[in-house]
Amino acid sequence: MSVLSRNRLPKKIPLLIVLVTSFVTLNVLAVGLVGYLSFRNGQRAVNDVARQLRSEITTRIKEHLYTFLTTPQQINQANADILRQGVLAADDAVALERHFWGQIRIFDSVSSIYFGNPDGGLVDAGREGAGGSLYVIATDGFKSGPFKKYATDSRGQRTDLLVTVPDFDARTRPWYNGAVSKDNAVWSAAYILFTGQDMSIAASRPVYNKRQELLGVVSVDLFLSQLGSFLQNLEIGETGQGFVMERSGLLVASSADEKPFTELGTDEPQRRLYASESTVPLIRYATEALAAQFGDYRNITGEQQLEFDVNGQRQFLQVSPIENEDGLDWLIVVVIPEADFMAQISANNRTTIFLIIITLGIAVVVSVVTTRRIIGPILQLNAFAHELSKGQWGRPIGHDSRISEISSLTQSLNHMAGQLQQMVAELITEVAERKQTAEALRESEENLRTTFNSIGDAVITADVTGKVTGMNPVAETLTGWGQAEALGKPLTEVFHIINDQTREPVQNPVDKVLKAGKVVGLANHTALIARDGAEYQIADSGAPIQNATGRITGVVLVFRNVTEQLRAEQELLKAKKLESVGVLAGGIAHDFNNLLTGLFGNIELAKMFLPTGHKSHQFLESAGRSMESATNLTNQLLTFAKGSDPIKETIFIGAVITDTARFSLRGSSVKLQTDIAPDLWPVEADKGQLSQVISNLVINAQQAMPTGGTITLAAKNVEIATGKYVQINVQDEGTGIAPQYLDQIFDPYFSTKQTGSGLGLASTHSIISKHNGTITVKSQLHRGTTFTIHLPAAAEKEATAAGEFSAEMPVAPVFSARILVMDDEEVVREVIGAMLEKLGHTVIFAVDGQEAVSKYQTSSENGMSYDVVITDLTIPGGMGGQEAAQEILRIDAQAKIIVSSGYATDPVMANYREYGFKGIVVKPYRFADLKKVIQQILKLR
Repeated sequence: MSVLSRNRLPKKIPLLIVLVTSFVTLNVLAVGLVGYLSFRNGQRAVNDVARQLRSEITTRIKEHLYTFLTTPQQINQANADILRQGVLAADDAVALERHFWGQIRIFDSVSSIYFGNPDGGLVDAGREGAGGSLYVIATDGFKSGPFKKYATDSRGQRTDLLVTVPDFDARTRPWYNGAVSKDNAVWSAAYILFTGQDMSIAASRPVYNKRQELLGVVSVDLFLSQLGSFLQNLEIGETGQGFVMERSGLLVASSADEKPFTELGTDEPQRRLYASESTVPLIRYATEALAAQFGDYRNITGEQQLEFDVNGQRQFLQVSPIENEDGLDWLIVVVIPEADFMAQISANNRTTIFLIIITLGIAVVVSVVTTRRIIGPILQLNAFAHELSKGQWGRPIGHDSRISEISSLTQSLNHMAGQLQQMVAELITEVAERKQTAEALRESEENLRTTFNSIGDAVITADVTGKVTGMNPVAETLTGWGQAEALGKPLTEVFHIINDQTREPVQNPVDKVLKAGKVVGLANHTALIARDGAEYQIADSGAPIQNATGRITGVVLVFRNVTEQLRAEQELLKAKKLESVGVLAGGIAHDFNNLLTGLFGNIELAKMFLPTGHKSHQFLESAGRSMESATNLTNQLLTFAKGSDPIKETIFIGAVITDTARFSLRGSSVKLQTDIAPDLWPVEADKGQLSQVISNLVINAQQAMPTGGTITLAAKNVEIATGKYVQINVQDEGTGIAPQYLDQIFDPYFSTKQTGSGLGLASTHSIISKHNGTITVKSQLHRGTTFTIHLPAAAEKEATAAGEFSAEMPVAPVFSARILVMDDEEVVREVIGAMLEKLGHTVIFAVDGQEAVSKYQTSSENGMSYDVVITDLTIPGGMGGQEAAQEILRIDAQAKIIVSSGYATDPVMANYREYGFKGIVVKPYRFADLKKVIQQILKLR
């Protein structure tokens, strides 16, 4: 440095002071601002987290409540449907009791399920508190008067009488008259159970028959303690609370470990508690804050968030109403103390202040040291820059500074001249690279074009005005438009889409994408109408095309043909519906056949003991015909039963279907025309079920032609890709079926007629499916309907093997025998016992498999073996016929066992010989059938 420069420096502010002052000032401002913002952001974060946590917890409570409260309404709806449709008789207290007991075992959140009728009667099944034992309640005679409460065993049978309550009338109860007066589903107010251990709430619904006559009211009670358990398991901050209360302020449930009602054993009567009486201070403070804010809880509308102070501590509160049209009107309250969030933030603030002080001290020291290291090299760089300004490039500057930035700057200045020369060479290289980039872009565009044309889905591109700019071969195939003729045309002309349900045009997808500015999918039920009129079900989406700046320059549509996929899904849905009906059908049909056994048997026995010509004969004959109708309905139900199998034999179906069709049209004005091929292949089929199919189809055809007409019944042999089949056609000239109903006609309980159960075509579909066949329908309005059935052909074989018997085989009389009968139903034992004794046989009874095996064992050991054993296939809660037969055959391999069941399509009944049985007899019993089977078995001796 020159002498002149050194003389002038004291007259200026020293660089050291300037730098140190600047560094310290900047650090103070930066650190202080950071500390302030950190504190403010902490406060804001607390508010945001508290708001989000309150909303999240409230949402979880709402979702749980909707699920919790939906269950009883669904149970009521199901029970109402069963009563309205007559699946359960509204006056059958025993069946209702058994049905409700079965339901209460499934739904553990439900305290009781019950039904009250217009006579004041009550049937109820419930549990003693959450997780407690089950019980049943019924009024005498199913009308007003005393009701009795019984304990039950594991099978739902009554055991001990627990309580008798006199003068009960269901019509006076709030759950009954509330539902009837509103004529809709209603909720009761929450109430304490008479046991004093829990609170409950009742959901009720009136039930009407098809003539809109009141059958009664179904109702379900819920345990509110389960709602409290859910709230207690929620994590609501560290000390937060959540609770549900009525608009009156009465507490329904809370997250605190307390009951919303007073305990038993105090001097005052048991009562519900208000939220303001809670033992938890935070819940009391929350109710006081709500009262102060809104005056009356009934003034709270919509979701509200507010804050209040308790002892100087801020509390965050959210209240949200939950109400529905059934009368439910509750408030969900969530309150969280600010202290749950502030502990960590306060600690962070103290740490921040400490770090600010340390930072300021370090900043001063570092500033002084750094300034001294910077000054020297800067002066040297200043001199070098002065030389550069004079054009002196040759002499480099030394660069031994310990400050990396200054050393780097020194090196940069030294190489500046060389870098300028190097830049020229780099420019030449860049030009060459740009040429290579252009070539790569051309190749990329070609690859994109190839990919576009190779995509398996259809693709159409359009500009922002909706004009077609491109389409791939798949799109050309589906739309029927070639790309050359489609370019420039409006997308709506080339891509013509409608709603296949309403047949109305669907909004232009280009407009939807441009409006949304993002990927959008078209609505369900979208159909594409091709240029040639062909129609395809499609699934598609549209997306915007954007340039490098993000501006939308067009739209790309990607779609595919899902017609076959939707058809497959519909078939799968239909199969699932049939399977769900089957679960219910099997049980109902089995129990119903047990009842019919008693009715049929007693009718036949009564006719036997009456003198010929007695005037009661005609009434018994009429009752018998009614029982036959009931049996036919049961057989229709059994075709749905899960796991049921037809009892197949090899038959030629020509005569079967012709005779059935003629029989079904007796007395009708409809003409039957047949076209049965004489060389029909045999099929493996259940003759009775196949007759049921033809009868259902012919009767439906006859009902479709009320003024008369012709039904054509045809059968022929066909060969298709999957093998040989016998094809059956039933064609009518009737009114036809509307297109919107074609996909539903095989659904259970679906019918377009004013009368009928809706089971005919559903059972027909089930039977054909279980015969490994198919049934399809074609129909045109006012021109008629054709049902087509395909049954797999089978090789001929004898229908009945030697030594195997059925009720149809004629036999000669045989000797009196000792017969062991095993059945759990007393009425069945009485009927079959009377029939067998009428035949001259000695009858011994057993109620289940264990007793039957024991009696057979004892009899064999005493040299008095039974000549015949008749076993019921299904014994609820005990050993059934199949297992009992195996045990008896171990005792006596020559035992002659007949299997009996009201479940005629059970796999064991269909293949009884495989399980060691010598014969079958199906409930309900006919005297003649039972006689023939017994005689056939005894002839084996």
